[in-house]
Amino acid sequence: MFNLNTKADGSIANPTEERKDTVDIIESAFQGATTQNTQAVEEALAEPTDRPFRLLIAADWDFGSNDESGQLDLNLLKESYRMLNERIESGQDVEIVTPGYGKGSSNMVEHLAINAAAQHDSVTHRIVPDTKEGQPYHPANKYRRNEFLARYSDAALLFKLHTDKNRMAQHMHTCFQEWTPASRNGQPKRVVVVTREQLS
Repeated sequence: MFNLNTKADGSIANPTEERKDTVDIIESAFQGATTQNTQAVEEALAEPTDRPFRLLIAADWDFGSNDESGQLDLNLLKESYRMLNERIESGQDVEIVTPGYGKGSSNMVEHLAINAAAQHDSVTHRIVPDTKEGQPYHPANKYRRNEFLARYSDAALLFKLHTDKNRMAQHMHTCFQEWTPASRNGQPKRVVVVTREQLS
């Protein structure tokens, strides 16, 4: 189990080196996401069954806003660790996938992933940003990135504050719902959506 007393302040360096193949994977997925060729996308993502379980964790940046006590973000961390521990206790290696957004509650998720990878040998961390290094930002990239994450991840834990279709958690949820087949190895992907009301 993880120690929830560890401060998620970024003081622990991420022991998992940033993988050089991330950009190539994203580029390939972006190209596939712009087509209707589901079979081609599935073939591009075909991988060994013994790879780590990919758990996407993402939060609207302002999920814990206006909560001066910090209790909402603390509950966010607890819920994330609970779902992560379920996978670890099943004996699987886990790859935590995050969108790399460094603000508010989203930043809490990033530090959670860093600390989890530092504390447990079977946990790694992959950041999938919405803009490739050295490239200018474009709003459409985040939507293609979210479509990729729905294909790439085996399960998702989304902390959603807004139902606006353009907000990160809501759009990711929509991508998981619309991706067909929304399964891996014949099993439906588990998507857990948590609202502020549920954690308050």
